[in-house]
Formats: sequence, structure tokens, C-alpha cells
Amino acid sequence: MSEPARGRPRVLVVDDDRRLLEVLATFLDRAGFDVTTAADGVEALRAALHGFDVITTDFDMPHMNGHEFIQRLHDLPIPPVPVLMLTGLLPDESFAECAEPCHVMTKPCRLGELADMLRLLLTMCSHDRFSCSACPCSSRLPSA
Repeated sequence: MSEPARGRPRVLVVDDDRRLLEVLATFLDRAGFDVTTAADGVEALRAALHGFDVITTDFDMPHMNGHEFIQRLHDLPIPPVPVLMLTGLLPDESFAECAEPCHVMTKPCRLGELADMLRLLLTMCSHDRFSCSACPCSSRLPSA
């Protein structure tokens, strides 16, 4: 793992689609983020121990889905971190009952909007261990 560039927010991007992971990493790097990637929740938990300013994760992944990743993330001995879930699935009742991300965006999304939401989470998210309902940016519904 390389040293983060000074002043660049550290983002962990988690997705099992390798091509999408590469696109997201390249774009977010160019948008000013120091990017680390993980191909599933298990790999992401190991990476999360190194500390990040914000995390974006897919929901539907092998080995560990996005909600299980978020639940286990809360058990790590690290400071709270805002989490954006980027998913191709529409939420249903079980989605809402699981560990909640700070914000949900649906795939496909505009990359600029993703970067903007990550910046908003970095500056305005009052994320805590149990809920992010106090976030001014909080939205449990997918964005258009």
C-alpha cells in the first residue's frame, strides 16, 4: 500500500466487478482522491484497518455482501467512517433493516455525482457507529 498523497482524501472502493473497480479507481484518482480498491468484503475489511476517510461499497458481492461488510466494519478498532453504497439493486424491506450506509446511489451513476457525494460525505457526514440519520446528506433511497 502506497503512502497517500498529502491533502488527498483516502477512499476505499469495494466492488466485485473488476472492470468497474478499475474505472472507479481511475476516475476517483483523477478527481483528487487517494484510492485503494478491494474486490470483496473480506478483502475490504483487511484494507479498512489502514484507515480511510470515506468508503464506497457494492451491495451484491460474493463471500460477504455490502451490509455484512458494513456491520463488520463497525466492529473494527477504527474511527467511524462514512460509507456510500453503490448498487444496481433497488432497496426492499430487508435492505432497510440491515446495517445502513450513510447514502445509497444506484448503478449506473454519473462519476462526477459519485465524486461529489463522496466529498459531501467527507465534509458534512456526522456518521456514528449506529446510524447516520443525522447527516444532512443522508438518503436511504437511491438517487436518480
